[in-house]
Amino acid sequence: TPIAEAALAKMATVNGYSFSLEMAADAITRMRGLGNRTSLPRTSAMLFVFDREEIQPFWMKDTLIPLDVIFMDSTRRVVDIQTMVPQPRATDSELIKYQSEVPVLLAMEINGGQAKELGIEVGMTVTLR
Repeated sequence: TPIAEAALAKMATVNGYSFSLEMAADAITRMRGLGNRTSLPRTSAMLFVFDREEIQPFWMKDTLIPLDVIFMDSTRRVVDIQTMVPQPRATDSELIKYQSEVPVLLAMEINGGQAKELGIEVGMTVTLR
């Protein structure tokens, strides 16, 4: 299944650029995400694997670095890319919600601005291995 395959992936490649993956495949790791980190290596990413394809909100609670979130459908096609900015003192109700307008099964976080810099665009396919 696409979910099982994604959960086993160690690398993601898109537009010729490869990222080593950290996995967020359960509720606890998805909620923690990349929170409380002061940096993310340029060749690293966190892959969020969801239980079903649906609208998935992201926020920057306790997240200290800007991130790009690359939303993907069940075929690993990029359906949206958004840059998320830290909100260090925001209360839960003040946090900006970032979500794709279409259902997604996967999302990958990389350093903020990196998707544009690497030419990653909606419509591209992400290869997982």
